[in-house]
Amino acid sequence: MSLRKAFMMFWLGGLVVFILAIGLGLAIVADGGPGILDHQSAGTAKAVNAIHAAWETVGQTSLAKAAMMADLVFIGLFGLGSVLGGWYYWRTGSGAVAVFGMLALCAALLFIATDYAETGAQFIQLMRDRGGDRLAGLAATMQPIKQAAFVFMFAGIIAAFALRRVLDGPALD
Repeated sequence: MSLRKAFMMFWLGGLVVFILAIGLGLAIVADGGPGILDHQSAGTAKAVNAIHAAWETVGQTSLAKAAMMADLVFIGLFGLGSVLGGWYYWRTGSGAVAVFGMLALCAALLFIATDYAETGAQFIQLMRDRGGDRLAGLAATMQPIKQAAFVFMFAGIIAAFALRRVLDGPALD
């Protein structure tokens, strides 16, 4: 399989799982309770435990587990797709296309590390059904770093794709 095909397969597959994870996350907050983003930024065991209790009260714990599992799959698929995409544009592009490819590649590596740390810390707490100050602090600390890495990773891939199409035409992408 070519690097381009592997990039597209993992990247687009990751987007599909991302949509699923967002849908599950929206279902959790449909009743007005706390969501996955609240869990990510909770920061303390006490706050995490309050979120778990709220989910348990409205029967959303299983849905929260499914949403976090989908997020773990998303991180792997989309992260790997973004690494491959960044590598593809860095290796096959020139000038700004290569720069955007390198930016996406570096941001993807940071995204994978920080999002797995964040979501892993969350998932451990959810599976134990009890918050931990260190794990909650880790998740809350990783969240803004992960979000910034995601923006640079996503924007880098889109910019490289768009610039390549403008410069070289649709034949290569």
